[in-house]
Amino acid sequence: MNRLKSFLACVLTLFLIGMTSMSALAEGEAKTEVLDNGGDGIFLSDIEWESWYLIDSNSTEANPKYHPGRDVQSNEALIKVAGITYLKGLQTHPDWPKEGEEEGVADIVYDISSYGCTKFYSVVGKDSVGACAHNIRFQVIGDEKVLAETPILGPMESYTFEGVDITGVKKLTLRALSADDGITDDACAWANAQIYKNKPSVPKATEEAVEDGVYLSDIDWASWSMFESKSTDATPKYQPTKDIQEDGNPIVIGGVHYPKGLRYHPDQPGEDGQGIADITYDLTTYNYTRFDAIVGKDSVGAGGDRTTKIKFQVLGDNGEVLAESPELTNAQAYAFKKVDIEGVNTLTLRCLSVDDIRDDSCAWGNAKMYKTSDTPKDPVNSGDASNTDSQTDSKTSSDGTKDEGGIQPWVIVVIVVAVVAVVAVVVFVVVKKKKGAK
Repeated sequence: MNRLKSFLACVLTLFLIGMTSMSALAEGEAKTEVLDNGGDGIFLSDIEWESWYLIDSNSTEANPKYHPGRDVQSNEALIKVAGITYLKGLQTHPDWPKEGEEEGVADIVYDISSYGCTKFYSVVGKDSVGACAHNIRFQVIGDEKVLAETPILGPMESYTFEGVDITGVKKLTLRALSADDGITDDACAWANAQIYKNKPSVPKATEEAVEDGVYLSDIDWASWSMFESKSTDATPKYQPTKDIQEDGNPIVIGGVHYPKGLRYHPDQPGEDGQGIADITYDLTTYNYTRFDAIVGKDSVGAGGDRTTKIKFQVLGDNGEVLAESPELTNAQAYAFKKVDIEGVNTLTLRCLSVDDIRDDSCAWGNAKMYKTSDTPKDPVNSGDASNTDSQTDSKTSSDGTKDEGGIQPWVIVVIVVAVVAVVAVVVFVVVKKKKGAK
């Protein structure tokens, strides 16, 4: 009997170890950073803040009028500081100065006590929203102590916090102050804000997919029209490209490379004075509900001081405008996020020339459709872009390597635990029967 008890105790221990391992693996998988390309940074826009405070709003209110932006500005465009576009970061705006104070304040507070990071990095400055004619300054505060601060920054100036020592800090506060000229148009950003141990991470455009998602460059379009060409031509002079630019290089928008996407060029202006480029998809068999893309001028043409302007629209059935960008210049990008395409049968991606069509080659970076998930999943290895049946899943681990399919670790743990449990039951029954026979 003692042997049986000992055996069952051993089995129970193995079971608990297995369940603990499974839980740890699941947690590790949930924290996988798909943006990490060599550093060990944790982007603050990817974790939950503890509290925040900005113009006319704070995190304790039931229905705040405003709130900080994650990875986008208040106009939903990508964060832009001193003419440079950033994929990651936080956006905020100082509040009105309190009585007796000369500067307005905007705070975002994080509890970083559990992360074990020792350094902080961010590029800060005025974002591209508003008149862009006002000064601002920034402070990094750890446990109510100012660890680092900027000088007063003008509208097109930036400052880099690099290697700010946050060793032992529990509460990290990112503070923006309205400086010496009021709070008008003081919308500002903490670009690529992150905590790290050894080396900051550099965001890059990944093949981010969402649950049940598909890249438009991986499926066939129904029709298209662009500069001096259309899909009904027997031998089109030009045609849209999938995942590359006209020059054969990867798609570049706002200085950022995108591994997936679509590229074309508006045609000569029609009677309305605007040149148009369209790519149209038949969605009747797909049943997707959301659409995402990063849009802007690609890196072909418009060199030197030449400036060109374009805008983008997402169209549904009967040409209904579902979403549109503002006018964008050479180095600007705009993010279409969670555009509602539920029930849409015909989806058209349109680019329009604003001034003239010279150098208006443009792109839809990482254009994708998906269903209900708001959570970015692991990168997708799409294989042959011409065949959606060739798609295989791959996952990016925290060290930047890919796991090309195969049995996941947590599945193995579950199998082992199940086998051990079955063996335990069988042994228990056999021993009990033998004891009864005696």
